[in-house]
Amino acid sequence: MGAVKSEGGRGDQLRELASHAFGDERLLEEIMAIGLDFEVGSKGDKLSGGQKQKVAIARALLKDAPIIIMDEATASLDNTSQALIQNLLETDYKGCKTVVAVIHRLDLTPAYDRIFMMKAGRIVEQGTYDELMERKGEFYALARTES
Repeated sequence: MGAVKSEGGRGDQLRELASHAFGDERLLEEIMAIGLDFEVGSKGDKLSGGQKQKVAIARALLKDAPIIIMDEATASLDNTSQALIQNLLETDYKGCKTVVAVIHRLDLTPAYDRIFMMKAGRIVEQGTYDELMERKGEFYALARTES
């Protein structure tokens, strides 16, 4: 029921892979404090909303797909977790994967190569962050009100 047991072989390989991945993202200490034998319950019902979201993001990233589609993926996470995931996307995946992200936090937009601003279900502007700010259109107005 959600616990990880090591019985040699494949279990040990997965534990080692997870250990390296978590260590690379500075999460190993947090996970070890919780313990790998933490009971997540049936369908993860013992996890908080943020924990479920982190598992979903981790699963998407571990699939190693060339395209990642995220719809407000970090909205339910704390600021530290949001920053870690955004940093991961900006450093490790930039130039390696196509990330399509629906976001409402405009402070995250400068990290993206192309921004599409939508209004009433239609694209009203598109470009890089600098282009949109120079254009002084709807994106610029929205960014100015948010800051």
